[in-house]
Amino acid sequence: MKGRSKMKISVLITTFNGETNILDQLSSIYNQTVLPDEVVVFDDCSTDKTTSLVSDFIQRNSLTSKWKIVINEKRMGIRNNFLLNTIKLEGDLIFYCDQDDLWMPSKIQDIKYVYEHNDDFDVVCHNTIGFVDITNKSVKRHYKIKNSDKLDRVCTIKQIHYGFAPAHAMSMKRSFFELHFQQLSISKAALDLSIALIAASQCKYAILHKVLVKHRIHLNNSSKPVINMRKRVFDISRQLESRKVKLDLLINTYSAIEENLSTSIQKRIQKTIYKIEKDIIYLTTGKRFSLLLNNLSFEYMDRRHSLINIAISIFCKFDKSIKNE
Repeated sequence: MKGRSKMKISVLITTFNGETNILDQLSSIYNQTVLPDEVVVFDDCSTDKTTSLVSDFIQRNSLTSKWKIVINEKRMGIRNNFLLNTIKLEGDLIFYCDQDDLWMPSKIQDIKYVYEHNDDFDVVCHNTIGFVDITNKSVKRHYKIKNSDKLDRVCTIKQIHYGFAPAHAMSMKRSFFELHFQQLSISKAALDLSIALIAASQCKYAILHKVLVKHRIHLNNSSKPVINMRKRVFDISRQLESRKVKLDLLINTYSAIEENLSTSIQKRIQKTIYKIEKDIIYLTTGKRFSLLLNNLSFEYMDRRHSLINIAISIFCKFDKSIKNE
């Protein structure tokens, strides 16, 4: 695909009761420096004004030749709304899009450039910056968000520990999706994480460290936000949930990517699974010292996440429902 300038671009937007912010999202796509060839909104049986707002936007801006809205016959849920409708798109490159974010004007242009000059990448994500709904203020992070043209290739182990693959920042080649559709259908893990892990197993996943989306954070996000970093670190129920999600991802996706992995990588993944299982036990039983020892090794966890785990094991106050050691 290197050097090609006529790649067809498709944007898939999933909606459900998104009347509050959908017009802002559509406008940010409409105002791109490089316009998409196809934009399809798949509405999951909204009961508010979402569908009429989208239809009016398309008509008002004379976009009927390239934009359309499709209302699902029945509720599909967010995973299937992306998964089962992606195959219906016609573009060479597919961009996933939420109903309530804001795209930076050069998003399509920048991501398309990456594919044009790096033929071996099948999936590309980029950095995002969160902003709080209503207040429109950026979310304060415990680390600085990178915003540069730096491009990182991500392979299996790095993806497992880094875990970055939000659907609102994801794009992929249609050929990749078609090739792995059955694997993605079987997996019970989150679709975006499954896509990234399969691509990473072939070292064909890349992250562009440029902020190209303002991600709206509110109580209706499909993944519930935790704006307060202290709560993120010391909320035991959240720590348990995050580990269970990662464990589910590894177990459900591992079989799909196993044949692409070397023996050494397979062993490292198995050890990572075992480590996460122990983390869950220690968090559930309140064994802070055991959790500390389990995370002193940096071989299978990157330094930042290991330090967070160590901080949890030393300083956190467990819920009353959790038995102390």
